[in-house]
Amino acid sequence: MNKRHRVIWLMIAIGILAGCQSSDQNSAPQQSSAAAPSPAAHSGHAAGEVVLQLKADDPKILTLVGQRNANKELVGDKAGYLAFGPYTALDAGKYTLTVFGTLQTLAPQNAVTVDVTYEQSKQQAAKVTFDRATGEENGRPVLVKLDFELQHPVQDAEFRVLLAPGANVSMDGYTVTAD
Repeated sequence: MNKRHRVIWLMIAIGILAGCQSSDQNSAPQQSSAAAPSPAAHSGHAAGEVVLQLKADDPKILTLVGQRNANKELVGDKAGYLAFGPYTALDAGKYTLTVFGTLQTLAPQNAVTVDVTYEQSKQQAAKVTFDRATGEENGRPVLVKLDFELQHPVQDAEFRVLLAPGANVSMDGYTVTAD
């Protein structure tokens, strides 16, 4: 188990380093936030545009407690991170994260927490904790929709799904849409 954790953290470090670019080092987020566009503005994303869409079997979605099944879903029934990553760049603006999937059993209170982080998970843009799925969208079951706002461009946006003890979740992916 200890070796597995080291391998996972090594994969995370490699992902973070792969997402960094030399130009990023010259413009720290604190410097760019003063000159950031208004919160509703996007650099190149129209309202309703899907800016990121990943299926659960995509290797950019990492897991600590989940397993990928034959249906290409990420399933988990142990406490811990079912999903995290992909450490992607996003412009300043307003977004909606839609996580597709289902709660497989009656979930305990506060069974699942979904959050959006950046700056190596040091900054949190939004967070929600729930014990019921949201419903459906285009015939796909939705675990949750989470609105978030970035005041400045980020290079390592991360979308995490954390399971509490007793939760049993099946996730088939997520989308990020510009608002």
